Amino acid sequence: MSISPRLRRGLLRVTGVGAVLAIWQIASTTGTLNAEAAPPPASALSALGHLVRTGSFWAGAGDTMRAWALGVAVTIVIGVPLGVMLGARPRLWRWCRPTIEAIRPIPPVVVLPLAILILGTGFSFTAVLIAQGAVWPLLIMTRYGVTSVPDVTIETVRIYRIDLMRRIVFVRLGQAVPLLGSGLRIAAGTAFAIAIMAGLVAGGPGLGQNLTLASQANDLPLTFALTIAVGLFGLVILLGFGALERRVTRWRVDT
Repeated sequence: MSISPRLRRGLLRVTGVGAVLAIWQIASTTGTLNAEAAPPPASALSALGHLVRTGSFWAGAGDTMRAWALGVAVTIVIGVPLGVMLGARPRLWRWCRPTIEAIRPIPPVVVLPLAILILGTGFSFTAVLIAQGAVWPLLIMTRYGVTSVPDVTIETVRIYRIDLMRRIVFVRLGQAVPLLGSGLRIAAGTAFAIAIMAGLVAGGPGLGQNLTLASQANDLPLTFALTIAVGLFGLVILLGFGALERRVTRWRVDT
């Protein structure tokens, strides 16, 4: 009996996770892994089971996801229109490119002190950090998608005098859908990582702050449990946006 590609991918992921847990358990049992540096997986998973039954965990998760959602929304509002504009206007892209290439490599942690001074450590602070780090892949991918529209298509819609808004929505964005989906998936994953980093480094509300407090208290099982939980949240985000990317790409191919 043949196995579907989707089931095969799922089995490979489960096997990979099981292999990591097995190696972790063997290293803990044999003493290869110092118990003072990392608890056995059973302790971490037990702490995770207790953690998910506490209100503080879900309050922190809610804070993280709200900041993440706000940051992604800001990223989309900024990145997609700018990507379309820069892709549709080559001269504007040539003029803006040096500035973009200079700003894009700056990691969010560099602008963190300035963001704290201006915004404090609330949701606005986290959203600004997320937008600063996540907007670039979405902007660049959208711009590349827009530039992939054939010149003959642009000339055809101009001949038929299709208005600007329809050209942008149905021609420019329609052509850019596959790359835009990829950019959105990358931006969403980056945004979640920055949301956690904001709590770890600056004490912004959420799972990152909880992780810092657990580490400061030297509670290793709780620290590892929170790390696993953060990884699971990130995995759900990537899987969700990956499914969205596949769907919009399939829609683009079908149309």
